[in-house]
Amino acid sequence: MRNFLKWAIIIGFILVAWVYFTGSGNCQELSEQEKLLTEISVDVKYIKSSIGELKVDFKSIQSDLTNLEHRVTNVEHKTNNLENVICNIESINKWFLGILAAIIGGLVLYQYKRASNFRKDDRA
Repeated sequence: MRNFLKWAIIIGFILVAWVYFTGSGNCQELSEQEKLLTEISVDVKYIKSSIGELKVDFKSIQSDLTNLEHRVTNVEHKTNNLENVICNIESINKWFLGILAAIIGGLVLYQYKRASNFRKDDRA
């Protein structure tokens, strides 16, 4: 029985040493794999949060573009109205200048006729 006990202790030490040296390598590899998986999961979470932020930013930009589109449409409409007003003012201005020119021309002719009448009176 003593031989059996010696062989059991020797085989036990050998098995313990073998499990310790081969098992620690696997555990270390698992821990490196776990580190890699943890880093990947952290990166995936960061990417997800970044995508969420991008979606929010995109919606904000899209609403800003919609507001700008409405403002540009309003400005175009007001520009068309102003063009019509300017055309109306231009036509009114042409009429006014025509009437003013006729009045001034009439006054000049009247003064010329009056001056010629005074000259005739002075010669006579």
